[in-house]
Amino acid sequence: IKQTEFVAHPIKGPVPNSKPDPPIEKFLEQLSTNGRRTEGSKLKTIIPSQPPTEKSEAYLVLNEVALDRGPSSNLCNLEMYIDRRHVTTVQGDGLIISTPTGSTAYAVAAGGAMVHPSVPSILITPVCPHSLSFRPIVVPAGVELKIEVPVDARASAWASFDGRSRQEIKPGDSVIVRSSIYPVPCVCHTDQINDWFDSLVECLQWNVRQRQLPLRTPKKKHPPPAS
Repeated sequence: IKQTEFVAHPIKGPVPNSKPDPPIEKFLEQLSTNGRRTEGSKLKTIIPSQPPTEKSEAYLVLNEVALDRGPSSNLCNLEMYIDRRHVTTVQGDGLIISTPTGSTAYAVAAGGAMVHPSVPSILITPVCPHSLSFRPIVVPAGVELKIEVPVDARASAWASFDGRSRQEIKPGDSVIVRSSIYPVPCVCHTDQINDWFDSLVECLQWNVRQRQLPLRTPKKKHPPPAS
């Protein structure tokens, strides 16, 4: 019987162990040594089945998991847990849970912070919260988040995953979010820092403004008279 060894592939998961061709292996090694290869994080989202005997649904997202009130005109009520500890009750239009890569997408439009993709973290951004003190927060990438719709909620919440696969989260149901163990390999044009700041300026016009003029215009230096 032939045994096949499996290795963890960053995108496909367990795949048969095979060495890449020498040119590809050399190219990947060059990318790693000159800093042009980087890895972005993903989020794994699980919707536990009701009843528990059925199969749970799971999604991998690159940008964000968004929970909102959907067609309901009522506030979206959500209970947020971090590592099984109740943290707060969300009341507003919804909640965005994003990766650092997704921090410049939907989350930044809701007032969230922009985080460099190489920073291991999870961003939690409320959407129109019914409290002025509920500000966006950043938590370590190793925590597990549980967002639950309370049983006494007036309406269901709706979840979307990178803007797709929209699902209804009924009262009593929950969504579990954690960092995926499979990162996304990326290739930089120059390096991690320059590429990120260049994209902020080019795509979002980050801090692009006319420079403030000095109070006094500097006097022009006249050339000395010819002798």
